[in-house]
Amino acid sequence: MTNTTEKPARGAGFNYAALDIPSELVNELEKAATDILSLGRKSTEQVFLTGALLDKAAELIPNGQFGEWVKQRCGVEPKTARNYRAIHRNLTPHKERILDLGISPTVLIHLSSASEEKLEAAFVHAEEHGRIQVDEVKALLRGGNAVEPELDAEPADIGGMDGLKALVALKAKSGVMAFIKHTTAVHKIIGNALAPTDKGKRKRLVKGKLTDEVLPMARLARHELESLILFVLPDDIDPRVIHEEKLPAWMHWAAVIEVLEDLGDVEAWPSKDTLEAWLSGTVLPLLEWATTRSKLPEWPLGACETRTSTSATVEAEDDDGNLVEAPSIDPVDVLEIETGDFDDDEPEIPTSNVVPLAEPGKGLRPDFLPRKVPESVVE
Repeated sequence: MTNTTEKPARGAGFNYAALDIPSELVNELEKAATDILSLGRKSTEQVFLTGALLDKAAELIPNGQFGEWVKQRCGVEPKTARNYRAIHRNLTPHKERILDLGISPTVLIHLSSASEEKLEAAFVHAEEHGRIQVDEVKALLRGGNAVEPELDAEPADIGGMDGLKALVALKAKSGVMAFIKHTTAVHKIIGNALAPTDKGKRKRLVKGKLTDEVLPMARLARHELESLILFVLPDDIDPRVIHEEKLPAWMHWAAVIEVLEDLGDVEAWPSKDTLEAWLSGTVLPLLEWATTRSKLPEWPLGACETRTSTSATVEAEDDDGNLVEAPSIDPVDVLEIETGDFDDDEPEIPTSNVVPLAEPGKGLRPDFLPRKVPESVVE
């Protein structure tokens, strides 16, 4: 005789029938649990997503049973779940601003019960100081002031470390916003030029017209970026000469600077035959990578495509007046001039985007790069 008794509804070992949860809701709750578990370690954006999922699940579970479900099925403590739900419910209207400011989930837990007035004060503090910490939020919520006593003074009038930090925070905030604005404008100009017509036909790409529109904005964006991320150092040979310390060529932001530099120099633009491929395959992906709001965006170019210059080969004349390829001054090539090619068992030059730790006075230059250009290159 066949046993037709219905088995309790389960998901990953959890007994839904014991909570009197209708079987038709099990699939929906299981999907929510799977989504919550897939988020893993919680970034600020993931906390908002988790809070939304938990809030939706809580509506499906009978009163008093949610804590048991979220702990046993999702591995989340009920208190933590309540915090995530509060962040979702109370702070979602401010989500974009919170993400722009990079406020941590721990700080958001304290802000989730704050009034609009306190929230605005916390956001202003984060904008002016570059961050806001838990102890500062607690002081603000107690009715105190999370910022320094000289808040009412102009940053340029405040002395010492406090004034310097306020100016740096103001520069970072305004500078980043300006760079994003102008780089996005360059992207839009190029994107519109490459976009098909309303009838789906390809537009005629007019190089002269496009360069006239792009050059001024690209030059401005490059200088804004360099002002934000590059250090200044005295020259190795003549310390009276001060220059910006360039990023190593294999670093991703170095490629962004390089492509903006090329966009700002009409002589660096490729010929008409390869122009569209360069704009669509290199320029637009790099500008999107540089301006996206996504966390840890994927590098859009291949490992061998970090260098983007369209005019990397430099020509010079020999003693007889013939054109020859000039010696490279790329740090990697200089290293090979000084030390010779690497043997198979020697380590390769790193190509990741990890910035090496700098020693005092060396800026961002890794230790294994030469600090002086070989005489063969200078000559």
